[in-house]
Amino acid sequence: MKRPCFPYQFWMQDLPWSTGAKVNPDWDETDVGITDSLNQAIISIAEKEAQFPINEKGLAIQRKMGKLLENVTEDLKTNHKSFKDSTLYYTGSMYEGLKIDAVDEFDFMIEMPVLSKVADISMKSTKQMLQFELKDLNPFNDSPIEKVKVDAANIQEFFDRKSKFVKPGEEWIFPGDDRESWNIPAEFNNTDPSHWMNMAIIIRAFGLLVQEKIQHHLPREWKFIPNEFGLVTIDHFLQHKSAFTFDIVTGENQIVNIDVDLCLPIYNLPLLMNSSDPGDILPEDFKQRFRDNPSIHHAIIRNSNTLRISLSCKEKEAFTKFDSDDPRKLCMRFFKYLRSKFITHLKWHDDAASCLVNSYHIKTIFLYLFEIYPEQSSWNGTNFGIRLKVKHFLC
Repeated sequence: MKRPCFPYQFWMQDLPWSTGAKVNPDWDETDVGITDSLNQAIISIAEKEAQFPINEKGLAIQRKMGKLLENVTEDLKTNHKSFKDSTLYYTGSMYEGLKIDAVDEFDFMIEMPVLSKVADISMKSTKQMLQFELKDLNPFNDSPIEKVKVDAANIQEFFDRKSKFVKPGEEWIFPGDDRESWNIPAEFNNTDPSHWMNMAIIIRAFGLLVQEKIQHHLPREWKFIPNEFGLVTIDHFLQHKSAFTFDIVTGENQIVNIDVDLCLPIYNLPLLMNSSDPGDILPEDFKQRFRDNPSIHHAIIRNSNTLRISLSCKEKEAFTKFDSDDPRKLCMRFFKYLRSKFITHLKWHDDAASCLVNSYHIKTIFLYLFEIYPEQSSWNGTNFGIRLKVKHFLC
């Protein structure tokens, strides 16, 4: 399952502080089928398999990774006007205390205020996502974006001669006379190719630029695993993954994955005012919340003309209220462990798979339970097993 493009539809509405939702009054906690011995076995496995994997070695990797991305962001801010006033955010399970297995994956967001200043952003009710239209491409006239534009122009000429340029196993999205023969997604059929093609070039250029800076600032004892960015593919536009991914080999010969999302800062009130009929997306009680709350959110580039809201910073804020060894976090990490071992994964294409139970949905369920059961005692002892009951999640 893919993360909803507009998470308020799922995340905010389903939380009790947003909707006044209550626990099912017919739910009987004494009828859960969790014996003391079974509960002890569950806790024993959880403590062994779902501990937060931070030790001295892991902390050293985490510190170096944070410093690396700080240097990358500062370099981008200083030398590229596309990244003027950018801010780095530490997100994902490593910084939420929800990681299991190993210290092998880090998530970051780089906020790009310039994008918000040169774009019209509005709600698009039919697709449950945000409409995104660049008004001015001038801020992007710095390297390596210019080089990527030249490369794309050359390839465009290649296509105009009716030649095919297809990498094995993939189909490139490019404007052409016969769109159907190139399997262009339906949402682009009525789109001016020059519009979304320009943004596709910029997206790819941002990825190349971040990669260049990571390689430059990499600790001497670390190695970068080359990741050749191809032209933007159908898979990219269908939003299998919005982040740019980089692989690093640490001094201990451990492969560590870095995901970097580029995002725009947006505000509730302007977003509401720019939308013709926000009621199609937000429930009635949310309209006033949006008008009264000027807080900032972030939107991640989904494709050339749409964005999705990111709640990564809010998720981190919610989960970092608890220590890593808090039973609430242990319970959630254990559920992630069970998911990884026993729940089917679906393959979207040759080299990527997605679990039937999305980690985003798990977070939603647990944030709901955290609100209903705020006391730590509600997650200790026999209650630990009760919280894991799937029936309870769905009540």
